[in-house]
Amino acid sequence: MSNQYFSIAALLCILLLLIVFFSKKKIESIETKIYGAMIISSFIDVILVIFEVSFGYMNLEQIPYWLLRISNKIDMIYYIAWPTFMFLYMFYITYKDEKKYIKAKKICVITDIILIIIEFLLPINIINDNGAMGVDGMATDFVLGIATIYFIAVFIIQMINLKKIKINKCIPYITLIAFMILAIYLRSISPTLIVIPAIMVYIDLIMFFTIENPDVKMLTQVEMAKANAERANNAKSDFLSSMSHEIRTPLNAIVGLSEDIESFKDQVPEQVVEDTEDIRSASQTLLEIVGNILDINKIESQKMEIITETYNPRETFEKLARINFPEATIISKKDMQGRDRMIFVTPNLH
Repeated sequence: MSNQYFSIAALLCILLLLIVFFSKKKIESIETKIYGAMIISSFIDVILVIFEVSFGYMNLEQIPYWLLRISNKIDMIYYIAWPTFMFLYMFYITYKDEKKYIKAKKICVITDIILIIIEFLLPINIINDNGAMGVDGMATDFVLGIATIYFIAVFIIQMINLKKIKINKCIPYITLIAFMILAIYLRSISPTLIVIPAIMVYIDLIMFFTIENPDVKMLTQVEMAKANAERANNAKSDFLSSMSHEIRTPLNAIVGLSEDIESFKDQVPEQVVEDTEDIRSASQTLLEIVGNILDINKIESQKMEIITETYNPRETFEKLARINFPEATIISKKDMQGRDRMIFVTPNLH
């Protein structure tokens, strides 16, 4: 009867864990994918154990032996898969290298396929101890040996990279080793006592609180992205401000020299005076543009004020025409009445 208690408690726990883990929004990382595979594996294993334990309380003579044998063989697949997931999980969180993880995953998949085939070929015995069903035999010993090898591999990885692993990441593995020693001891006393699925579920539960919380991780990444965007924006603003100041310095010199030349307008040709006025006007326009660039912080903080001011559009257009006049090409063309018309063609200014 104790087997049923263990299995039902494990089922309720793993169901709750599945709902909580898969219902929450999370970032799909290798770590969360491996953990998701682990809890799915534990859930299937617990279902199979409940199926087997329920039959154990019935008359075994009325149940096809092949059905129980296949059920236990399938169950043992998860005793190979779960330690594999544990190994891959610890391997990834230790090295944080996706390429190494992919190589290790391929090796584990090929190895597990071979091990499962061997496990299916090995004999297994169904034990009936006063209505309590259990299993033993070469297949059972083989699977427990494989699980032990995986756990030893995890221990070696942890010892080699002890400084890289966070202490909380080691808690599930340490707890697992303690419970596995207890399970081996209990099995030596009572071969029909099935506690390994419950242990697997309990380790899954501990791991849920030691892996990076998917919600917190998502929030952290959003905050990091926001901080990076703000840094980039500040760098852009600083660059524009610095560039604007650098441009303003030579422009002020151009405006000053232009005004100085205008003071000698009685001593220089009229064309020079006009060109100087155009230079000064263009420089002042450019200074206004540079001033607007310097106000970029106000624009980004939505504190930019628009000042309404009257102006003379004709004067503005005349200034633009004078500025672009040197780049214009004059073309003579006759109109429909045969009269000459002067056309100003300005090149595209991009």
